[in-house]
Amino acid sequence: MRPIGTLDQGTVAVTAGLAHLAGLLVGLDIARNTVLILAVALLVRRVINEAAATVVGLMVLILNLVAGRAYTPDGFVGHTWWAIALYPADSISAWLVTMLVFALALPLGLPRR
Repeated sequence: MRPIGTLDQGTVAVTAGLAHLAGLLVGLDIARNTVLILAVALLVRRVINEAAATVVGLMVLILNLVAGRAYTPDGFVGHTWWAIALYPADSISAWLVTMLVFALALPLGLPRR
């Protein structure tokens, strides 16, 4: 019998891996955003509870989509610097920030029992 914490960590790792595999088919920005939502949910789970984790993870994505849009000086739609979910798929800085948040969320969001 494996401890629950080990199964939780395995599930999170498999989810992140599957998101990246699916990202090869649908776009790596979707994989990045999935990992970002997962990381935020893990952090919120640690601070509040599981129900809030789901809601806050989706709220972060929605806030990025709604409040993160901006117009460039030439009139095109762009994004603000903090709206990681709106960065293009090939943005190295968005990937680094997402991976940093995910790396911080793993030990904090899944405590050993």
